[in-house]
Amino acid sequence: DGTKLAVGPNSSVVIDNYVYGGGNTVRKLTLGATKGTLRWISGKSGHQAYKIQTPSGTLGVRGTAFDVYVGANGVTAVTLLNGQAEFCNSSGCQTLRRRCQFVIARPGGGAVSKPRGITRSIGIGVSGAEAFPFLSGRASLPRGFLASSSCAGLGGAVDRNNGSNRPAQKLDFNIPDRQRDNFTNNPDNPNNPDNPNN
Repeated sequence: DGTKLAVGPNSSVVIDNYVYGGGNTVRKLTLGATKGTLRWISGKSGHQAYKIQTPSGTLGVRGTAFDVYVGANGVTAVTLLNGQAEFCNSSGCQTLRRRCQFVIARPGGGAVSKPRGITRSIGIGVSGAEAFPFLSGRASLPRGFLASSSCAGLGGAVDRNNGSNRPAQKLDFNIPDRQRDNFTNNPDNPNNPDNPNN
C-alpha cells in the first residue's frame, strides 16, 4: 500500500498481523518492535489499519512519518516527523502533533511522557542522536526511501542517504501518491529528493 519501513542496525521488528484489504490497501498491519530503531512512513490504507506494539505500549498511526526507538530495557521513545501519532499504554495516551516532538514510555504501565521537542539528552540512557540514527544522520536509509531530515535539537546532522554527504534538509512527507510513485520508481528523476545528483 506504499507504506515504507526502515529498520536500524541491531534492531528487531516482527510483522505480527497482516490482513490484505484489496486493491493497494491493507485492512490490518500490526508490527511488534522489540529492540532498536525504525522509521515508518504510512501508505494509502486507512490510519486505523496500522498499529506498532512495543514493550511499553502501542503506537496508533494517523497518516504519519515517525521514528521509534526501543531500548534493551523496553523503554520506548517516538519522534514525529509528519502527521499525528498516538502512543498509549495502561496509564493513558499522548498524541504527537508537531514535527520533532517526542514521547517516552517505560514498561510496567507508567504514564507516557508529555510531548516535547527532541534534544540531544532525552533521559533514557542513550543520546537522542543514538536513539534516532536516521534522524541524526548516523544511519543511512535504503535507496528509494525518503532522505533523513534533521531536528534542531539533535544538531549537526548530515544526510547520508544513498551514499551522499549533503547537509540535512527539511523534507515534505506529504507528497501526492502519483509523485511519490514516480520518485520511488525512478530514482534518477531530477525532482526526486533521493536523486544523489540533487
